[in-house]
Parts: sequence; C-alpha cells; structure tokens
Amino acid sequence: MLYIKQIIILLLLLFILSCSTGPDVRVVLCRDLTIDLIASAKGINWAKDTIQIKNLDEAQVSVIYEYDKKNTSQAGGKSVCYYRYESEAEVVDEIGAPLSVYSSYPYKMLFNGKLIRGKELVNRINKVMIKQGKAVIKEIEKHVKATADYIKEQN
Repeated sequence: MLYIKQIIILLLLLFILSCSTGPDVRVVLCRDLTIDLIASAKGINWAKDTIQIKNLDEAQVSVIYEYDKKNTSQAGGKSVCYYRYESEAEVVDEIGAPLSVYSSYPYKMLFNGKLIRGKELVNRINKVMIKQGKAVIKEIEKHVKATADYIKEQN
C-alpha cells in the first residue's frame, strides 16, 4: 500500500511539471531562438512580448530584449517569429487559445532585421529543442530525487 502512495505522489509531481502556466510555447521558442542567435542569455531582460494575428494564415510573435545596463552599454533588439496556421480546430479552441491553431515552430524569423529561414532556422530550432528537452529532464530528475528522498525519510 505504501508503494502505491509513493507512485501516486511521483505521478502527480510529473503531471504538475508537465503543466505550464508561463508564456505560450511559441513565445518561449522565439525567446530561446533569440538567445541562441545572441549566443548568450547573460544580462538579457525581456522587455516586451507581442502576439499578432493579422490574418488567419499567420501569427507573429515579437520579443524585445534589453541588455542589463550594469554589464554593457549595448542596445537591445527584437525578434519576430512567424507561425503558419495549420489546424482545423473548433471555433471554441480558437477563442480559448487563439495560438493553438498555429504551428509550434516558426517557418521564418527576423532577428534584428535579418531574415532567417530554411535550413538555418531548422538547425537552430533543433539545437534549441534539444536544450529545452535537457532542461525538462534535469527538472524532472530533481523532483524525482526530492520525491525519493521524501519516501526514504518516511520509511
């Protein structure tokens, strides 16, 4: 019986980890692609995120970043990631989560005015997704270890 409770606790922790209350995944990916293009996240502050749906064919996610003024005098910049419409979702889904009907990956990106698409963008997305996956695994491992430590303390 004790092991069933332990398994339930572990499953609940994993479920909670999988639920995100942060920004939309498209905003997170656009930020992460921007960081990859900058080559360092140190001293970066996100000034503003904007999501625009100008027509049904495309959603634009803009992220504006600034450098920490203590570390550099560099100006910030802006990235715009473009996501294609690719869903036949019900109208209710579009109203409740308007970006859910758009691709999870941009098909093109502007980074400080420079157009990035095709193979270069695909390679960057792959690199960023691997980093994101590793971060999720690390977070899960941390919570599994904490759960295991808790279970050991109870025995």
